[in-house]
Amino acid sequence: MGRPLGSQNKDKPFRDAIRMEAAAAELGQECVAPKGSLRWIARQLLNRAGEETAGAREIGDRLDGKAAQAVELSGGLSISHEEALAELDE
Repeated sequence: MGRPLGSQNKDKPFRDAIRMEAAAAELGQECVAPKGSLRWIARQLLNRAGEETAGAREIGDRLDGKAAQAVELSGGLSISHEEALAELDE
């Protein structure tokens, strides 16, 4: 479940690091972030994404969010919605 609508918690430091490093990489700039920092990790992930599907998938998930998982349900209801509403009136 995601955060509630209207939530002010919008900080996504790793997503921001990926975006900064992607922009720097497009300009041909080397990573200047210290080893182990979020930006350094983001650059390593970007480098890996060019070679591996898992790396590309991780970047997509971080930037666009994970795709919603489909849930399949089967079976039936023992009571109709009309009957349930009638019980509420009692």
